[in-house]
Amino acid sequence: MIHGKIISSHLVVSLLFSVCVFASAQSLRASPPQGASTLTPDQVEKVHGRLFHKGPVGRIPEMLSKTTGDVHVPCVPGIAQKIQMALVDELGMLASESDLVVLGKTVKGTSHLNADKDFLYTDWNFTVGEVLKNNAGAAIQAGATILVTRPGGKLQVNERTVYASCADFLDFASEQQYLLYLRFVPETGAYAIDGGSRAFAVSTIRRLDSVNYHKPEAPDKDTLLNYAREGASVLRTVPRSGGSQ
Repeated sequence: MIHGKIISSHLVVSLLFSVCVFASAQSLRASPPQGASTLTPDQVEKVHGRLFHKGPVGRIPEMLSKTTGDVHVPCVPGIAQKIQMALVDELGMLASESDLVVLGKTVKGTSHLNADKDFLYTDWNFTVGEVLKNNAGAAIQAGATILVTRPGGKLQVNERTVYASCADFLDFASEQQYLLYLRFVPETGAYAIDGGSRAFAVSTIRRLDSVNYHKPEAPDKDTLLNYAREGASVLRTVPRSGGSQ
């Protein structure tokens, strides 16, 4: 009998968790960006929910069932294999690996549970201030809004808060500008970024990776953007096989 009660208790917690996550996501969804796909929010969530994985399957529901209060999901940051090179050369390399490079300003972020229920991810609306490298297959103009999905976030579940963050990709802040090196998610028309080494805060110059990068790499915003423009410009003058230019 005791064993049966334990199973029933876990089942109830799991069902309540699923209902609360669904309700929270429905009430906090970000508005659709310009140029986004015609998928429903649930269809977008099915795609983005499979992009980022950070731990054992089902970890978050298990933590909620075994604890009280807020939940802080653990994350082991990655250690980057860095090659010593000038910043302008590194930014050119990042641009060559990216489908879109923009200076953008955060508008609103909406967090979700990922498909494996082991971590959170957040879909952010960004207003594009400048396009340094455009997506040849789906061009973006300055002033447009794009959807950027990334790991980490904060989610309300049944009056409890789940926090998921990692030191190698610090959280975005609202109404702040970032230089972003993004990859295209053609299924949804959005863009993904999976590490802080590809994101620069420009109000106070820093990468959003506090594990592998500890010092500002440019003295100010103008210098950083000039390096980024130069890196992207050099990329456009050097033909390469495959991918967008």
